[in-house]
Amino acid sequence: MEEIPVVWIFVILLIAVIVGVMAKIFVNVPHYSRVNEGFVGSSGCLRTLPEGAALLDTVKRCKTTADYAELDLLVQKMACFYVDITGTAGLVDKTKDIAFETAHDRIPAGDLCGMCFSHMISPRDLDIVFTTWRDRAKILLRSMATEANLTEMEVIQAEKHFAALYDTVYHAATDKCLKKAPALGSEGDVSGFFPENLKDARSYETRYGGLSASGWNGAV
Repeated sequence: MEEIPVVWIFVILLIAVIVGVMAKIFVNVPHYSRVNEGFVGSSGCLRTLPEGAALLDTVKRCKTTADYAELDLLVQKMACFYVDITGTAGLVDKTKDIAFETAHDRIPAGDLCGMCFSHMISPRDLDIVFTTWRDRAKILLRSMATEANLTEMEVIQAEKHFAALYDTVYHAATDKCLKKAPALGSEGDVSGFFPENLKDARSYETRYGGLSASGWNGAV
């Protein structure tokens, strides 16, 4: 039997050491739970809008479905948007990490909130955002009603809860997001101005030699 060259023995030992070190590193690396990008879990925003919590509770039988997951995201999104635009801080806070959902979003919630603070969104664009939210919610509720065999009363109750949520958030958005026209007499008003001390003065009719002060005698 031929002897194994010393160089091969050295190579084998080196490989064994490297493998041992790599194995130890992998074993000692701590394991962290996976965190999804964007919005995860309950935001706490629903404490401000109980209509949203009542809506989700009405359709909780569908909790394991994809439709419920999207409705939950949409309701949380609307509630957090409401919290941000009505807050006194004027900051994009609750909406900044909420995930964008192509099925019901036209503008990321955080961007929409920022546009509201700067009054950079038009009434038409704001209506498009809210109409998309409303129409998608109706589709999701109809789908869940069929899938989970919700009763007619449960469906009516869910629709009422969403309508209340929608009206509250929409009215707040139109109040906070849209630029208001200046009131008459306020700063920026370009209407005519008449000094207060001249309002009671009589019209000027003095004539000199049959002519007015401007030299016109009234003839055409």
